[in-house]
Amino acid sequence: MEELERGLLMQPWAWLQLDQNSLLAKAYITKQGYALLVSDLQHVWHEQVDTSVVSQRAKELNKRLTAPPEAFLCHLDDLLLPLLKDTAGPGKATFSCDRVAEALVLRVRSELSGLPFYWNFHCILASPSLVSQHLVRPLMGMSLALQCQARELATLLHMKDLEIQDYQESGAVLSRDRLKTEPFEENSFLERFMVECCSRDMALASSRASDPRRRDQARDHSGSCSLSNLISEVTPHHYLAIFSSSEKLPEACSVGDGRPFVMNLQNLYLAVTRREVQLRQQHQGTGEPQTSSSASPQGQLLNQPEEPDSSAPSLPAPEKKPTGTSGPMQRLQLSKAKRKKLRGLFS
Repeated sequence: MEELERGLLMQPWAWLQLDQNSLLAKAYITKQGYALLVSDLQHVWHEQVDTSVVSQRAKELNKRLTAPPEAFLCHLDDLLLPLLKDTAGPGKATFSCDRVAEALVLRVRSELSGLPFYWNFHCILASPSLVSQHLVRPLMGMSLALQCQARELATLLHMKDLEIQDYQESGAVLSRDRLKTEPFEENSFLERFMVECCSRDMALASSRASDPRRRDQARDHSGSCSLSNLISEVTPHHYLAIFSSSEKLPEACSVGDGRPFVMNLQNLYLAVTRREVQLRQQHQGTGEPQTSSSASPQGQLLNQPEEPDSSAPSLPAPEKKPTGTSGPMQRLQLSKAKRKKLRGLFS
């Protein structure tokens, strides 16, 4: 796996609001080039370029600036980092995006050494293998990790019930009645969970049925929400839903514009993707074949109107080495927390 591909995979997603567009984006920049991935939850766009493309595009868009490609890459890194970290200061750079056929063009306007600086990221539709690498496989891994966590929580609840039962058999009495709980029954919990979700959906469908324009949609919705079918599918092997809050399935599974995923699950996403990179490196070390997404072909460059000619200042190469826009991240490790001895609720 190339450095840019590997670095991009280990970057977190960021939520962007550009004009009227809500986007998820991640980027990785080095002195050899950059890789950018953008999604609106309907499409995924990608661009990966090297220094030769950076030099060519810089000449077309910034005729008054002369600098090595490393200087432009460093400046792009400085501009993207605050945007992806949601710490962009006012006036430092202006971002906008346009849809051109099936491509996405992310435009940047800024200043470099006192002169206007322009840049266009030309992103084309990502290949299915790239979408699988950055979204499908990590999300499947996250689902399995959350399922494992839910099973451990269910086991912990059973242990709590056994401890309470032991206290009761020893003659202990609960000091506060409001703390009394019923023994945890996994199947009953799952059935009740699905019944509440289905009842809420049925009520929503009933309200929609009063609107003639949406009656057909409501009929289809209520027909697909068969209570007996839902409950018959509920077994510990199919569903194990234990939430730490009062949210139920409709609210908890609301993807929206992608912001809840970015705000709540990035640590788990990074842990899964870094584990994926480690496994790929191990397989490469043993000589096993690996499937790696290739760099996306670049779209045709858009020409920027020429500005009045003036002396072209020469910019030295930056001293600092461009890095991934997310900065160095501490390696995350998934490990089981040591179980602490549970304290009883009885006096």
